[in-house]
Amino acid sequence: MKTSDFYFDLPEELIAQHPSGIRGQDKLMRLGKNDGAVTHFAMDNLPELISPDTLMIFNNSRVRRARCYGIKETTGRETEFMFLNQIDKDCRVWNTMVKNAKKQKPGMRYTFPDGTVGTIIECPGNEGTEFRALQFDFIISEDWFEKNGHIPLPPYIKREDT
Repeated sequence: MKTSDFYFDLPEELIAQHPSGIRGQDKLMRLGKNDGAVTHFAMDNLPELISPDTLMIFNNSRVRRARCYGIKETTGRETEFMFLNQIDKDCRVWNTMVKNAKKQKPGMRYTFPDGTVGTIIECPGNEGTEFRALQFDFIISEDWFEKNGHIPLPPYIKREDT
């Protein structure tokens, strides 16, 4: 199987920028396994489309507000960080993806909306990649992300994370 098997052209005007607002009324497309026939439904129809022997797996994880913007101490410019995972057990050092990573060097400091400061530190394996390790003076908690972060939306969604 190749990822190209899943490619299809989707005109931009058909990409929903917001959920429908009425639970169950979002669109659902079914692709026939044997004949490739495409049929359209509403999510409300899902229970009648599932056979009794179907195994369903649900993802009930919560999306972390992991996109955070820091102001670079030396220039005053805003820099976007996507917090991926903690590196240390104390939750003070985080692996991040950062915009313009080549320009973000160890020792650079960034101030986040609540006034906290994160410093880029050396992290083996991050050289030459878009990843940077960011160290804080205290534990970064879920509350910190709620105060300072934004929900990461995919690039085809052209709106703020309201």
